[in-house]
Amino acid sequence: MKRRASWKTIAIPVALSAVFVTMFIVFWVDSRRHERDLLSLKTSLTAQQVAIRLEEYISIRLQVAASMRDQWEDH
Repeated sequence: MKRRASWKTIAIPVALSAVFVTMFIVFWVDSRRHERDLLSLKTSLTAQQVAIRLEEYISIRLQVAASMRDQWEDH
């Protein structure tokens, strides 16, 4: 006669599998959140750099235009 499997024989592997699957999902979700935060930070830094460079470019162009105006008025 075959021996019946006890509830421990089934419950322990199922419980361990559930724990490992849960851990995997938690780490995966946290990894995705971390990647999203990094992308947001990189985007913000890039936008700040573009704004600074554009501001400097416009400032230089305005200075050149003012200088040309002053030279035009002098002649």
